[in-house]
Amino acid sequence: MYNQNASQFIVRRRLGQLEGKCAVIVGASQTGNIGQVIAQRFCEEGAQVVVASRNGEASAVVAESIGGFSTACDLSNRAEVFALSELSVLQMGGHDIAVNSSGLALGGPFLDFAEADLDTLIDLQFKGSFFFL
Repeated sequence: MYNQNASQFIVRRRLGQLEGKCAVIVGASQTGNIGQVIAQRFCEEGAQVVVASRNGEASAVVAESIGGFSTACDLSNRAEVFALSELSVLQMGGHDIAVNSSGLALGGPFLDFAEADLDTLIDLQFKGSFFFL
């Protein structure tokens, strides 16, 4: 049996669950992608957010739209990842949350991938995630 009163409790929830938290989100450069949606939601929940991606201009647009900070950062570049961490310390005193939503898709048959394409993919997906931690 459907209980209308019970459904009201599911819909209600307290906003501000991330109040006072600081988040760094990588891979949020395109409107509507998962990183941008996470960044927006974290801001709505009260977090301070740094948005980063290889495309610094696109990150700036997303950050401006949600009220966060932005920077360019290529996760496959260790120095840039460490600079991102330093930025979070300077802008927000550090970070409590780190989200890596960056990615790279290679199209076509697997056996047709050039070794350089695989190196790029591994640098971003594996080494970049490792550096980001």
